[in-house]
Amino acid sequence: MTNKVALIVAVVLGVFSILLVKRYIENVQSEIYEGQQPVSLLVARTAIAGGEELSDAMVEPQKFPSRFVTAVETSIPNSDLKGYLGQKLLVDVGEGQLLQRTHFKSYGGLEYWAPVQVDNGWRAVTIPVDNVGGLSAMLRPGDYVDVFAFFEIKMEGRQQPVQVSYLLMHKVLLQAIDNLTFAGDRYIRGYQTVTIRVKPDDAPKIIHASQRGKFQLVKMSNEEASSLHERITPVTTETLFDEITKEIDRTGRPGGNRRGG
Repeated sequence: MTNKVALIVAVVLGVFSILLVKRYIENVQSEIYEGQQPVSLLVARTAIAGGEELSDAMVEPQKFPSRFVTAVETSIPNSDLKGYLGQKLLVDVGEGQLLQRTHFKSYGGLEYWAPVQVDNGWRAVTIPVDNVGGLSAMLRPGDYVDVFAFFEIKMEGRQQPVQVSYLLMHKVLLQAIDNLTFAGDRYIRGYQTVTIRVKPDDAPKIIHASQRGKFQLVKMSNEEASSLHERITPVTTETLFDEITKEIDRTGRPGGNRRGG
């Protein structure tokens, strides 16, 4: 009888231990993924020898926390698989190993890190942007933008600096986002710089402005970028509120009869 009781107790404790371990693993996974959107990356299903061409059968998608993906920027998302199919690997890749862009001689036309091409008569300049100034990570190399600068300027006769928003450059070509010169449909996470194409005389202006103020990029259509533009008057706090006050006096309410386009 005693042996049966001991056996039952052992079984119960064993099951209880398994449940505790399972709960612990679930808690660890929850902590890893909490507040993060898992990202699907390509992993080698079997060992792949250098020189082999990549095929669907060689890889499989696996999910990883976005924090891990940010740390391994060269990893290949599952959404980019088509661009790599048929491409030869430069090195051996072990089973279960993450595929990296650096494993391939070419990226199926996705030349993420290709050097910036600078034509005669132009210069490439990199400027800093934050999440707002960079259009919430929705820009791509090849887009055209207006570059606005926000400054605080000391003026004679005023105790406080005057805040000014100014169109620094019109219809500027973005040649790179961080160090990516091509992105396709790939989402570029949290970039902090953009490289723009400018005329030689404009380069010092952009460089100096980057040390004195903040940039706001405004995207335009590529078709509109080929047309001329009217001069945009700089805006200060005073002129902005003066315009609003005149609108209220004219219509009796803020915003008048304006409608969003």
